[in-house]
Amino acid sequence: MGTYPFLALGESPRVEPQGLPVSVNFNLPAGDYVIEPKLAYKKSGPSGPELVEIDRIERLESHEPVREYVLAAKVTAPVRATDVTISFTSVTFEMKSGALGNPPLKLSKTGFQFGEGRETETEPKNFFSGNLVNQGVLKLTVTQTQDLRKLIAFDNGDLFPNLVESLVTTPSGTVVKCVPPGKKVTGSETKLRIQLPDSPTITDPLGSTATVSVSLTDFD
Repeated sequence: MGTYPFLALGESPRVEPQGLPVSVNFNLPAGDYVIEPKLAYKKSGPSGPELVEIDRIERLESHEPVREYVLAAKVTAPVRATDVTISFTSVTFEMKSGALGNPPLKLSKTGFQFGEGRETETEPKNFFSGNLVNQGVLKLTVTQTQDLRKLIAFDNGDLFPNLVESLVTTPSGTVVKCVPPGKKVTGSETKLRIQLPDSPTITDPLGSTATVSVSLTDFD
């Protein structure tokens, strides 16, 4: 602000605003990012899609509405001057059933089994579709204005359980796309385990450094 004498011009004194040059340097401070993986599904909310945290994938029938599941995270992060992307490479998946870690479709009753190799199938991508089980790299973007009180969905963490069985022809032969079994089908619970690496990489366009830790690497 500046005060100028306008009396010489026959006018009353007054104050006129003047431009104030300001230079602000804002670098991303080094700090800890803590990632706690969660399982959620998307539902419509008043201001757009919302994430609802769950602890299990519900067994739906083919005539019921498809539910989009997603790998999400509860994130603790320092102040950010820009969007930050955290990449998880060498992500592994496995499906096991019961205390013995049997294949999902291996029945607990002796003398009974699913045919066509179903009883030995363990590949998650043959029970689910979506980016989560079909990519080896997962990315999580934490924006500058992210509300850290809410879950953040992984960029490519969508997951859809197969609702019907199908046969898919591949160069290596025919693959059975199975339906994830419920406990009443096989006699034991099936778990999808997603293992994230302990040391993900962080991409910050400003070039600042930060550390990232995963508070839970085995997620059922």
